Amino acid sequence: MQRRDPNPCSERRGEWHYGEELRESAEERAEGLIRAALKRKGWMEKDLQERRKGDEFKVRLAEQLRAETTVTLRWIAARLCMGTRGHLTHLLYWLKCKEPSKNQSRKPKYSKTID
Repeated sequence: MQRRDPNPCSERRGEWHYGEELRESAEERAEGLIRAALKRKGWMEKDLQERRKGDEFKVRLAEQLRAETTVTLRWIAARLCMGTRGHLTHLLYWLKCKEPSKNQSRKPKYSKTID
């Protein structure tokens, strides 16, 4: 019977282990998206600190970062000055609830027939 190593990756480290580079690349992409959004809005970096944690622009930017990058919620919350990752999760949840669903029709699901 063969003995298995509890951590199979412990002996197989090499050039293909590039997690740090991927994280840095995701952060660079996120920074580029933030700079572009700030420029479109006409904001400066200090505006991120001065505006409310739940500012709609910041929440929508966080949603975009979440969709287009692999940065963590903790990183997004810290970078956009939005408090904790839990608070950001709460804000993203309510943003999603406010937007009408694409599958949601305006017609009632069931129609009552009278015979």
